[in-house]
Amino acid sequence: MAAPLLYDAIAKRGRWLGPTLLWLLGLGLAWYTWRKTGNPLIDVGRELYIPWRMQFGEWPIRDIFHEYGLLSDLLMAAAFKLFGATLQIFLLFNLTLIALFCWGLHRFTARLFDPFSAFLVTGAFLALFAFNAHLDGAMFNFASPYALEAPHGTVLALILAVLLWRMEHQPTPRLALGAGLTLGAVALTKLEIFAAAACMSVGFLLLMALMGRARILFGRVGAAFAVGVVAPPLLLFTGLLTIATPMEALRMTGGVFLQALNMDVTHVNRTFAESLFGLDAWRVNLLLMAGGTTLYGGLIWWARRIARKQRDPARRAGLWLVVLCLILSVGALWDELILRTLGSALMRALPLINAIAAVWLGYRLWREKDLRAPWASAALLLFLLACLAVPLMGRMLLAVGLQMYGFYLALPGFLLAVLLAAGLTPRLPAWSNAAPSWHRAFVLAFALPILLGPLQRSVEGYRLRTEPLAEGANRSYYFARSLTPVAPILNQTLHKARAYTTTEQTLAVLPEGVYLNFLAQRSNPTGLINLAADMRFFGGEERVLQAFADNPPDVIVHVTRRMWQYGKAAFGVEESFGKPLMTWVRAHYTLSDRIGDSPYANEGFGVHIWRLRSATGRPADESPPLILLPRATP
Repeated sequence: MAAPLLYDAIAKRGRWLGPTLLWLLGLGLAWYTWRKTGNPLIDVGRELYIPWRMQFGEWPIRDIFHEYGLLSDLLMAAAFKLFGATLQIFLLFNLTLIALFCWGLHRFTARLFDPFSAFLVTGAFLALFAFNAHLDGAMFNFASPYALEAPHGTVLALILAVLLWRMEHQPTPRLALGAGLTLGAVALTKLEIFAAAACMSVGFLLLMALMGRARILFGRVGAAFAVGVVAPPLLLFTGLLTIATPMEALRMTGGVFLQALNMDVTHVNRTFAESLFGLDAWRVNLLLMAGGTTLYGGLIWWARRIARKQRDPARRAGLWLVVLCLILSVGALWDELILRTLGSALMRALPLINAIAAVWLGYRLWREKDLRAPWASAALLLFLLACLAVPLMGRMLLAVGLQMYGFYLALPGFLLAVLLAAGLTPRLPAWSNAAPSWHRAFVLAFALPILLGPLQRSVEGYRLRTEPLAEGANRSYYFARSLTPVAPILNQTLHKARAYTTTEQTLAVLPEGVYLNFLAQRSNPTGLINLAADMRFFGGEERVLQAFADNPPDVIVHVTRRMWQYGKAAFGVEESFGKPLMTWVRAHYTLSDRIGDSPYANEGFGVHIWRLRSATGRPADESPPLILLPRATP
């Protein structure tokens, strides 16, 4: 009987035991990951640079090329205005969001389901999404996201799901206005999140219509919701009229939609696109999806068998299976096979699980009619989560996981899967003769290996980040120099960039690396801060070259960046990826420093620093000094 004791302890002492364990987990992860951000050339830089430059009158979309909405930039700019523009404030801002979200998630799920489900779902968010890291240097999580709009939009969409759920119980204009304002705020983040949130709203309306309750959403309630949707964009547009022309204000307000219409994806590497959607190994992914769905369904079915009150062989066999799963959970700390099979299969199965859940829950709710029953009320919330999750995961299709964009695209679907297995199924009428403690103990035994495997991998990734980059409140840590020379080279580059320019002069990092602009406190006069991505929207190589010719930076830093996503070699080698721009740079700039390897090489990492020729007077063909750094050991 030891297996269900953990559930019983959390259920009976859930008011303090569960939250205490979660606080210890969250504080421990925050302490261990403090200042350990992602790749300094790819992650975080834009999220720091744009809010910093907004304090000097430079606005995204109008002055700085930007492909998302302005809500997150406005929030971060306000934080920088109040507390200072530093990396430390940026990280504290994100940790505050994580803490508030965990508090709201735990409090709401504990009331709607039970303390154990709240503990499990909040712990899963902390372990898998809040501080997730990869050994390759990429950082896709809520603590230091590559785009602030991703976590902000996802959290707002989840808040919208709660507000729509409450509207079914209390269809008041005040709640409808709040739901509309939330959806309007989502429109100012990322396009795919807004599209998913809109699908969820439509799904809610269709369900109410099928149940004969659509009339509660019309009249004053419907008008309040419509006013709320248009209010955030309209207020933003009105405010922008004070610093921009009407046409510029319109572009800045609807930029997330206009940029998507102008996006050119024809040059994206087919191999990368197939891997992004899981089509490169579609047979394996379909097999994992089918296996994960079967495993998930079998988990719920077998949990019901062992939780039934009568003592039958299935229950005794289930007890041994619980013990086996607990042993496997410990093995997940060092066994990569468990992580790659069990966890990957269940993550791949999330789209199918959520689609099945949406149909099944919608059908049960339509048959039930009366949503006052506890299980029906909880089922309505999960139905809304399913309507949100399915469109979001469509961007990953067969490759759903924690990697890359999965840290926000897979979050609603993962929350639904956990709550469906741990919180809803014991409340169904068919489970009235089952013991909830046995069921949830069984769910916990299967959840542990899924949580411990990725958590251990993230801890290992953070452990290797020991090399400091920059100093003071902007200090961060990247991989040790024994693994890669990136941090030492960028420290040397940062020192040179500050020495060659004053605070009034300008700096550009090619093809990307605006984090150096923020650390050096030097602006980019072209407004193109990420050529690797901006060329998709800005109009190609010719317009990029014209932007640099019109506003030449005083110093250009050329770093190694191989865009395998687009099938490109290093920046400046191919005609379609920077070669015309680098030819223009050689004609107007002097190569002042070479640090590390050549940025044109197919391997290694290095930097070339170019100074505007009028500022140096040195011939362009004069050989600059070469700064060599220790190479990384294999």
